[in-house]
Amino acid sequence: MLEAVSREYPDRVAIIDPNQEIHRTYAEMESRATQIANVLWSQGVRRGQNFGLLMHNCVDFLEVLYGAAKIGATVVLVNKRLTSEEMAYELRDSRSVGLVYSPKFDRSVEELDADLDESVWRLRSGPVETDLAPSFDSRVAEAPTSFETLTDVDLGEMGWVIIYTSGTTGRPKGVVLSQSNIVASNNNTKRFLWSRYGEELTPYVRAVVTAGLNHIGGLCTSAAPVLADAGTLVILDEFDAANTLRTIEKYKVNLAFSIGTMWNSIVQEDVDKYDLSSLRVIGTCIAQHTDEQLRVLHDGMGAEVYYMFGQTETTTGSVTTRRMSDLITRRGTLGKPEGYMDTRIVSDSGEPVPVGEVGELQYRGPTVFKEYYGRPAETEAAFQHGWFRSGDLVREDADGYLYFVDRLKDMVKTGGLNVFTLEVEQTILGYPGVESVAVTGIPDERWGEAVVAFVLTSEGAVRDAGAIVGHCRERLGHYKVPKRIIFTDHIPVNSLGKVLKRELVKSLTEAPMNGASPPSASVKARESALRATRRMPAIETSGSDRAGSR
Repeated sequence: MLEAVSREYPDRVAIIDPNQEIHRTYAEMESRATQIANVLWSQGVRRGQNFGLLMHNCVDFLEVLYGAAKIGATVVLVNKRLTSEEMAYELRDSRSVGLVYSPKFDRSVEELDADLDESVWRLRSGPVETDLAPSFDSRVAEAPTSFETLTDVDLGEMGWVIIYTSGTTGRPKGVVLSQSNIVASNNNTKRFLWSRYGEELTPYVRAVVTAGLNHIGGLCTSAAPVLADAGTLVILDEFDAANTLRTIEKYKVNLAFSIGTMWNSIVQEDVDKYDLSSLRVIGTCIAQHTDEQLRVLHDGMGAEVYYMFGQTETTTGSVTTRRMSDLITRRGTLGKPEGYMDTRIVSDSGEPVPVGEVGELQYRGPTVFKEYYGRPAETEAAFQHGWFRSGDLVREDADGYLYFVDRLKDMVKTGGLNVFTLEVEQTILGYPGVESVAVTGIPDERWGEAVVAFVLTSEGAVRDAGAIVGHCRERLGHYKVPKRIIFTDHIPVNSLGKVLKRELVKSLTEAPMNGASPPSASVKARESALRATRRMPAIETSGSDRAGSR
């Protein structure tokens, strides 16, 4: 991939890394990737082997990826926001033979060192060698600038990266994305997404990356397609709203894709202070936007806005809105399926559901992941007759637009009826003073599961559980109304902003309630505490009566 682009556009700037004041041309990047391939080979890395990469967003990150691709090795993208124990889990679970890391993570590597086998080598980026690791940069500088790419294997089918799922419902699984997956994703982005905007992205794409490169949003949606299309990529490390705007202005960025929560922070800035005339297209995902936020993105920043929906297992988003107007006239839509991916919406039995009915979204196509690493049974269970089961419940309107309803695992079954937690959450968010909410189910002896809402209120708001229940009763069917309202001062999320509902449920069984002893004392005590929660009144608060007292 990189080699072909470097031959055609050797002197074009491929990557700008403002933090390190680096401007790397395609020829320079290809040369560095070749040297890195030789370094990895000298470390004993061979095709089909895995090694870890723990880096912030930087030019080295991408050069390591392209170097590994020449060998047919797979790079485990260690999540930089994890604890050292969690990092060690990813490296052990993936059977990584080594680790390349940034000096920024010296302390993390020191902490996880004892949890790794002595045979796991380490290389530290930068010129300085430490007791734990030699200098990666010194090795690269001394490496040959030619590497004979393997010809006895189809590199396209080799794993290129392993990205661990967020693990909102259990231990994270390593999603293996092949080189072919990412090439198909690049082609899909260029052919079916960027082509909509015609001359707005000419003469070539100049994009900024704000999302982490260790996630598909940063790597597969933002970075890889730009480099495959001979564009210029500006890489930012830590997200900062004002710095993002300054970067767009300074480097004349015309395309910016980022997580919705980041855009929601950006629109709070005084965007009129910046010259954003170069910016033509904005991509967003995960979080939805209010009409006012969309107005600032479109009118204030002068860009066409699209929404993208997907997951790690699909390499990039495979459902997108077509134009800005979709987000206004079809509130809450995810968009339409696109590109080389087939989609269907099916019932529990695998039969297609009628238009307007809720079913599971399933995918089939070249961007569907290769496997869950080391988990053949879970890989097999993730597919139904060749279709990947996304676990997302959606409905389709008469024009083919999709709308998210719930995660299949989040849906609550109470008294034989299905409750979609997102519907309940949106209803509660409509109550004055509610800042955030997470709805889930807990075991219930009578109903099977009972609907529970964890509510975070804004500072100074009165916490009135009865009023919230009344608000729900006026707007929802009786079986959807939460049996309990639990006020909390914190709703846990992962690094992508996804709510960790299992942690909230766990808090019910581990926290003392009504004088009960802490359930962590024994399994028997844990079960007793859970039974106690089932017998408790329908309305309950935890914490203070007012959100302002924390």
